[in-house]
Amino acid sequence: PESATGHFDTYDGWSVAATASGDRTFVRSSFLAGTVWFGDSFWSSDGTVAGTTLLEGPYSATVSRTAPWRDGSVLFASERYLSTDGPSRTVASLGTSDGTVAGTVRFVDLPANLYPGALITHGAVALFVLSPTSSLERDPRLWISDGTAAGTRALTSAFATLSGPVVLGERAYALASRVSGEPILLVIDLGSRAVSEVALAPLGIARVAAPTTAAGRLWLAARAADEAEWSLWVSDGTPAGTQRLPATAESPLTALDDVVYFSATDAVHGRELWRSDGTVAGTALVADL
Repeated sequence: PESATGHFDTYDGWSVAATASGDRTFVRSSFLAGTVWFGDSFWSSDGTVAGTTLLEGPYSATVSRTAPWRDGSVLFASERYLSTDGPSRTVASLGTSDGTVAGTVRFVDLPANLYPGALITHGAVALFVLSPTSSLERDPRLWISDGTAAGTRALTSAFATLSGPVVLGERAYALASRVSGEPILLVIDLGSRAVSEVALAPLGIARVAAPTTAAGRLWLAARAADEAEWSLWVSDGTPAGTQRLPATAESPLTALDDVVYFSATDAVHGRELWRSDGTVAGTALVADL
């Protein structure tokens, strides 16, 4: 099932996204007709025809996000559209599935007319972003859930922008900005559910891209207000532990043991292969190819 994790575009307008959990794969499928998606369906499969089950759909509530959950189950976010008893509204929900129809259950409805996204899970904790737009571009807030209605709540107030969270150890990290444009690194303690903020502007960062975890570290692509190039930064979630490395940030990071490899450009060698162990001294050109 691990090989089937991710999003797939198939022929004739069908789109399929899969999440592996335990010995099963949970699949979301839908069909694009023009500019409208139809036939949203939610499936479970053990890789055989006999072991493939339609859990929901088509044309029912849309399961939009899935993530591995406890005991080989999956946690999902879904939206349904209600037009009775007043103006139409969107109601998003969280639920879990063990791969059976009877075991596919929603445990909480989220505030109306908000869309969930950027769903991730770690142990017994789920993090996600909730926004009035499905693109998560307006007034996003970070939420947390332990798989119960009582344990599902907002962690932050609304920001101007908010990236999807990433997990490193027992902490999660997300990048946010206020209306003023001030960039902030959010640090979430997954044990206590406490959230702290690291202001990045005092460190010389005016813009920052989504965080990446690799080789046991948190990496950022950032630049100052007077710079055109993006530089590679590393952070431990504190101001003192957030530092700029002597390399540009131009490509995804590839981890190998405790080192990451990436492409970077300097005035002498042009664009080449670089490596970093998260320190200034350990960030260098691999070879002039």
